[in-house]
Amino acid sequence: MKRFFPDFLIIRNEPSIGYVIDILEPHRGDLTDNLSKAKALVEYAQKQPSAPIGRIQLIREGRDSVTGAKRMKRLDLAKSAVKAKAMTLQTTIELDHLFLDDSMVD
Repeated sequence: MKRFFPDFLIIRNEPSIGYVIDILEPHRGDLTDNLSKAKALVEYAQKQPSAPIGRIQLIREGRDSVTGAKRMKRLDLAKSAVKAKAMTLQTTIELDHLFLDDSMVD
């Protein structure tokens, strides 16, 4: 497996639990390594169950279907349901569908 370094690690203090690490990876949807990056992020979270991880997001730029305005789509791979779906994906097209079904839009 090829090494992977996410673009952003954000450390923030949550009053109820202390320091939390957010892992954010903005990535173009047309690149061929999207699926491997999504799976690598999920695998990292599974191997570090005691790590104080908040958000693990694969982020893509998209367009609003009504206005055409640029929007950021965030697939939060720290969420159990999204994580489970991501680990079963076999193709980039399936990942594209996961973005359509389960991403948050800014």
